[in-house]
Amino acid sequence: MPLSENWLLEPSAFLKTSDMMLNAIQLDITSRVYYKNDYWAGISYRTNDAVIMMLGVKYDRFYFAYAFDFTLTEIRTQTAGSHEFSLAVKFGTNARRYRWINAF
Repeated sequence: MPLSENWLLEPSAFLKTSDMMLNAIQLDITSRVYYKNDYWAGISYRTNDAVIMMLGVKYDRFYFAYAFDFTLTEIRTQTAGSHEFSLAVKFGTNARRYRWINAF
């Protein structure tokens, strides 16, 4: 959802479960704000589990991201949270795996 010329808001939700435990359903509700598609920050809530804060930057074809999970369960007495660093590289500009779509 565009907020202005340079700002974009991206809300999302992700529902997940395990085949073994259908009663262990989790929902992640996330909101990210992008600035010029090169920088972003976000916050996420995982039901009955954690609050996650995220930051990211795009430089050329490289994407760097950092996330911090602050747990809300009893395990928080043993840990202060977890840190995640991500690096992604985009090779090329087209999605060749979807070429078949244009064939029909």
